[in-house]
Amino acid sequence: MFFITSEIGYVSSQNGVYKTINGGNNWINLGQAGGGDIHFINLTTGYYTYVYYIKKTIDGGNNWQSFLMDPIYALLCFNY
Repeated sequence: MFFITSEIGYVSSQNGVYKTINGGNNWINLGQAGGGDIHFINLTTGYYTYVYYIKKTIDGGNNWQSFLMDPIYALLCFNY
């Protein structure tokens, strides 16, 4: 779970990636598979891991671009 402000936050779970805009009272499913770490660097740009991918958004989670990681790197860096 990652909150960029006291109101706007994201969570990546086995059930998907979700966003809140009201401090966690309600969550919006962003339609992405989830389960890995999630982090935002500002209000619009964020990243999360999913299997062998790093996913990136530049519009607050509305759209995500996938980047394939080397499987060995993924195992070393994202060992859950």
